[in-house]
Amino acid sequence: MRTLAVIGALALLAAILAVGVIFSGYFNVAATEPHTPLGRWLLSTAMVQSVRYHAQDIDVPSLGEPAQIAEGFRH
Repeated sequence: MRTLAVIGALALLAAILAVGVIFSGYFNVAATEPHTPLGRWLLSTAMVQSVRYHAQDIDVPSLGEPAQIAEGFRH
């Protein structure tokens, strides 16, 4: 029971810290500033995993047919 209380307290502390960072404005979200290495890794990993998950059921059509090329040229 004590272990669950410690885990719950740590989770609550992490949530409070996250809310504090978000509302403090400390984290720079400007596109003119590069991300930290950890931030870059987190964003890149999240993007790759999201694309893999959401694209797993997509069937890739055959590409390079003359009709497709002409349609693409028109667009």
